[in-house]
Amino acid sequence: MKINFKNQKGATGLDVGIAVIVIVLFISIITMVFYQIYKVTTEAARNAEATSYITRIFEKIESLDYEQISEENGSREKIENILKEVSGENQDSYNTTTNQYEIKISGYNITINIENYNENNNEIEDVIKKVIINANYLVNKIERNIKISTVVTKK
Repeated sequence: MKINFKNQKGATGLDVGIAVIVIVLFISIITMVFYQIYKVTTEAARNAEATSYITRIFEKIESLDYEQISEENGSREKIENILKEVSGENQDSYNTTTNQYEIKISGYNITINIENYNENNNEIEDVIKKVIINANYLVNKIERNIKISTVVTKK
């Protein structure tokens, strides 16, 4: 009986090696794509949540009368109530100084500044307040910042 060694049936070591390399490359590329998608969606979600906090604070502040956000009329209590209402149970810490309010909510450091629109000229009647809200947070070990401002006018 004669043995035929040139039989083409089966896989050689080289075929198996190439197949393993192709599969490993394909899986690593797919894994990198999924990781990038995860990073982008995480960043978008954190950005959306920070913007949501800022928007809720703006809506509450704009619902107040101009006199209620002026320092001489006891605005501190009104703004503190707004911050407590927006933060709910997620409030980590809270700090206030003159015309500046700072709150930490679930990894977001939110600062609110209320200042006169025309700081330089004291002769003009104070009819406009500038409200600046700044939110700092971390995404993938990178600090992100959103700063939005608006004005509240005397009616």
